[in-house]
Amino acid sequence: MVVSRSSKRRDEYEFSKQFISDLDNESIHRLSLEKGFLALTGKVYPVEEIKLLLSSKDPSSSINERSDAAGFVEFRLDENHYKWKGRFKSRFAQKHGVKWYYFWYFITAFLGLIPVYIKGISALGELPMVAFSGSLLLIAIMCLVAAENFKAAKKLMGKFGTDA
Repeated sequence: MVVSRSSKRRDEYEFSKQFISDLDNESIHRLSLEKGFLALTGKVYPVEEIKLLLSSKDPSSSINERSDAAGFVEFRLDENHYKWKGRFKSRFAQKHGVKWYYFWYFITAFLGLIPVYIKGISALGELPMVAFSGSLLLIAIMCLVAAENFKAAKKLMGKFGTDA
């Protein structure tokens, strides 16, 4: 297993090395470059965006942050940088977005656990209570994930973005 993992890493290294050299070659079709990036990361981005992500000091982190930030930022091909999407264009939303998600996490988690506080563990034996609590706890978890993704978006915008 160690040998196969090591071999896989060497193959990934060779592929990524070839991909990076292909990015500088203007005669290679854009589709090939996009498919190469898809093979490397599992994500499809325009060639200009790929070049921007790979130009950072820490390309692996930038690629991960971009993946997490997809719901909050968009790449502007014409301007070659990222901009906030929708309601996150507002400075207020950018400043307080993480707090907003944490606030809703606490509210929904608290409401989801109220039946257990009131009835004790026996509340988990009743299907309506489990459905109620489970749905609210699921929303709470989604709020936590959104907060972490928003943090990634803020990091990405710090590297490549523009203000508002």
